[in-house]
Amino acid sequence: MKKSGFMLVVGLLFACMCCTAFGQSYTPGPGVLSPDQVDFGGAAITFIGQIQETQFGEGTIREGRLEEAMELFNIGRIEFMYRPGADVIMARIMTGEATHDIIYEDWRTQYYAMAGHGMLVDLNEMLPEEYYNNLYETDRIIHQEVLSVGDHIYTFGNIYGNCWTPTAMVYNESMLEREGLPDIYDLWRADNWTWDQAEEMIIDVTRDLDGDGEIDQWGIAYRRLGYAIHINNAQFVNKDESGRYRYGFADENAVWVFNKIAEWYTNGYIVPKDQDGANRIGNGTVLMQFGSSNAEGGTAGNGDVLVYAPLPKGPHTDRYIYPEWAIRFAAIPVTAENPAGLVALFEFLFRQEDFDFDIWYAEQVTNRFPNQKSAQGLIYAINNWGGDIDWFNGFDALPDVSLRWGSDLEPLLLGTGSPRSQLEAFTPTVQAELDMLFKQ
Repeated sequence: MKKSGFMLVVGLLFACMCCTAFGQSYTPGPGVLSPDQVDFGGAAITFIGQIQETQFGEGTIREGRLEEAMELFNIGRIEFMYRPGADVIMARIMTGEATHDIIYEDWRTQYYAMAGHGMLVDLNEMLPEEYYNNLYETDRIIHQEVLSVGDHIYTFGNIYGNCWTPTAMVYNESMLEREGLPDIYDLWRADNWTWDQAEEMIIDVTRDLDGDGEIDQWGIAYRRLGYAIHINNAQFVNKDESGRYRYGFADENAVWVFNKIAEWYTNGYIVPKDQDGANRIGNGTVLMQFGSSNAEGGTAGNGDVLVYAPLPKGPHTDRYIYPEWAIRFAAIPVTAENPAGLVALFEFLFRQEDFDFDIWYAEQVTNRFPNQKSAQGLIYAINNWGGDIDWFNGFDALPDVSLRWGSDLEPLLLGTGSPRSQLEAFTPTVQAELDMLFKQ
């Protein structure tokens, strides 16, 4: 039975308390070897990526676990190469150095290049369906749906809690009150938080407040303007039901967003680029800021109340979308001498019961979602996340595609050129590389 990502809050809190009650006893997940079935013969193990020795230090939930693992798995030493870069990871694989490496990284660092070119162990035959069904639902989606390539699954692990920085928006609740406009939170709860509603608001609040002939209150901040693309469920790359990767910025839902944002910018509803620094959500001069999961401490510099909210629903989607931009993964290089043993070691060191939702949620509310409305929005986002991600982050390192936000896409959002023709012009090159990368 699948463990719901947050079915919860009560269910997961109970599970966490149960894990604590049973102490540090360890039971491998389905299909994972137990420590007594693995012997590395005194070899050195290298964790490469975003794992540090401090994660096992005094006072942590994993204190003493490294030493225990070295004895149980017969490991000579454990080394850490912290975030060396994708080029180093791939070089170790290609030169045969990665015989005892465990990769733990962010998908933006050439994950698809490694997966597409056969650099990672295919875990289909090693880990059964039950293993993935036993994970938190967020982890299952990441491994089986987002990061899978065709019928192949290359990633594993209990990553839950390390990937949750959803793209949404922050809005100025106090400004809405001053302007006599409905609260976005109430519109969302009534399932009426749409692009049309957002457009009415940004037009209504944009104005010259001091009578000097210059606009000084806007509907949208310029910062992270590109994140608006997600409102309409548009993606740089779409992965269809058959698993095929397809360039998506020439699709109607994407072109529509580029055109609409350009229209807003040209009409003055969005903070001009050259005034961006002094006019963001934290300054109290704009109603909304895209792409932020941080409500700036809950208060703008002028005392206005800031609230985290979903992105409004665009005309080409019927749901609220929370694209994740920094999903992480664990993987084993295809050159590994004992891949099943390395999976077992990672699972021993990073256990599902390590994650305490109660503590994590309290930290999120304190640091990122500082009021009741924001916190409720976070819970909704977690319960309703369906694998939405920012595909541009995952593919922006394609070697033969010089497509960048700053030089190629940002001008289209600012009203320069024809979005449709320019976005369509990238189709042959991007699609050809996707086809080559994934042999489709």
